[in-house]
Amino acid sequence: MSSYLTMRNFGLLAGVAAVVWFALAWGPEHVIIVQISDSQNGLVVTSQGNCGAEKGCRKMKKNKSASLEIRLKGRGWLRKFKCDEDHHNWELTKIELAGKHTDAAPLPKPAAAEWGILNAVDQQVMDDFNADAYGDVTFTAIGSKKRKIRIFDYNGTDKPKGSPGTEPYNIWYRLTATCNGLNPIVSDPRFRNTGNR
Repeated sequence: MSSYLTMRNFGLLAGVAAVVWFALAWGPEHVIIVQISDSQNGLVVTSQGNCGAEKGCRKMKKNKSASLEIRLKGRGWLRKFKCDEDHHNWELTKIELAGKHTDAAPLPKPAAAEWGILNAVDQQVMDDFNADAYGDVTFTAIGSKKRKIRIFDYNGTDKPKGSPGTEPYNIWYRLTATCNGLNPIVSDPRFRNTGNR
């Protein structure tokens, strides 16, 4: 009996270890949490960044790519997602990039006109974040409710071996949530890419 229990317990421990390993291997390296404001007119970053006191700022390690997960939390202590009388819910619908800069030559947060069609990002940003020429980033929705999305940052690691390295840079990002495709609310922290040079 004791031998059976020992083997059974070993099997359970091995199963738990496998689940933990899977979570660590496939989970996001960076998690950014934004919450719908009580007045429903904006998104508030609630997660601490890893590049100083700047909330939502995420710094990538040199020579390392990373997955990033953005999680939307409902408003108030009840975490409400409902946004109108027709029972629609807030959803994350867009992530954009703009205002590439360096620590030596900082730029303020882009003005409203600098996002979207009037904005242009360079090839390095497009390659790193799988973004189009206007800074729109391709993301993967986790679940049907679009309360979690995941993106990938290559951070210069996708360059062929022997090619010139990429210089470090910072770039602002803007998250957008909408109610039934309308009434966008946004938040705009930034990423810090350390490149591979």
